[in-house]
Amino acid sequence: MFETQRLTVAPIEDEHLNELYLVYLSNPDYLCLTEGTPDGVGVYTRDQMLRDLQVAEWTGRIPLGVFRREDRKLIGILDTGNGRTKMVCRGWGC
Repeated sequence: MFETQRLTVAPIEDEHLNELYLVYLSNPDYLCLTEGTPDGVGVYTRDQMLRDLQVAEWTGRIPLGVFRREDRKLIGILDTGNGRTKMVCRGWGC
């Protein structure tokens, strides 16, 4: 879709789902904000992630993967659409 010198942004394919789940788990502050529990610990399952991707599709949002160009490793997600954009990424990768 678009790229920089170090990164490529492209659609997320089924083969990327395990990597995508690890990206979400690598950002506990984001999980606590979006999936927080009464004890303050964010709990986020792979099934919840799949549900969120489905809801994104239903609501016109477009989740895109952020990949390192050098090795095509998924390091983040860019969620676009409905007039807003948010990015979740591994702290070391973006």
